[in-house]
Amino acid sequence: MAYGWAVSEDGIKRVSGYVEPDFFERRCIGASSVPRVNKMFPGFPQGTNAGWTVDLDIPFSAGKHEDVSAAESLAGAIRDFGLVPVTIVRQSP
Repeated sequence: MAYGWAVSEDGIKRVSGYVEPDFFERRCIGASSVPRVNKMFPGFPQGTNAGWTVDLDIPFSAGKHEDVSAAESLAGAIRDFGLVPVTIVRQSP
């Protein structure tokens, strides 16, 4: 599972996830309430529901990778954030 939050003065249209640099899923914005975000950025659209969560089903090989999230505002601006090193471990059934 991965989670985070995103805000924009224009509102957030979507958050997408990438692994080196392949797109692998859309992350649902507004999926969770993050009250501290609204306190840090009062008055921003979606400020009270700025959280996103996603269950990861990553079709990448075992080993070290980098996950990057990108937020797109309703006005079309796209910003990368959250470069996170991840290690994928495959378990035998």
